[in-house]
Amino acid sequence: MKSTISQNPTHLNAFVGNKKNYTLKSSLLLLPLLPLILFQACNKKPLYTLSEVKTVLNKQLICWNKGDIEGFMQGYLKDSSVRFITKKGVKTKWEDILSGYQKSYPTQEKMGFLTFYTDEIRWIDSAVGISMVIGRWQITKPHEPSQTIQSSVNKNSKTEADQIENTGSTQNKNPSAKDTFSGQFSLIFMATQRGPKIQIDHTW
Repeated sequence: MKSTISQNPTHLNAFVGNKKNYTLKSSLLLLPLLPLILFQACNKKPLYTLSEVKTVLNKQLICWNKGDIEGFMQGYLKDSSVRFITKKGVKTKWEDILSGYQKSYPTQEKMGFLTFYTDEIRWIDSAVGISMVIGRWQITKPHEPSQTIQSSVNKNSKTEADQIENTGSTQNKNPSAKDTFSGQFSLIFMATQRGPKIQIDHTW
């Protein structure tokens, strides 16, 4: 038994025609709203601001210069996607990065005074909250005199212990002397529920 619509092609054509007209009318009604829709899509609010990235870096500086390495580490993403890249290798765990800092800088005096110089802060993709920072770092800390031992076959020369003592006393005459270490870094920040965090740190 054939359906009623198939028996009457005129009804089918009318149905299809009405549907096309309805779709066309709906599209025409949306045309005035198209600029607004496109504007909102192009001006979607970022998940965070680049000023918040600067705030993260400033907080890291404050913590470092107070001797608070764990506070400094709060600027990093604490999950398996974090990467810390240096000439010594790549660390892939937040805990390993923390441990590395603690071993290299066991005291506040060893940590010295840290300064950041940011050369560029920009979006990579603001829609998904990925940004980049390129900059330089500098650490200044009290001078650590190197003690060298000079051997001699001369029987009249001073003992090695005397040489060490004299070398140290000579180099410590200026207690205000400073050692400065510097390098560069590039950071990739990503959005989290707690604001932007460092996902990738390449420091050299």
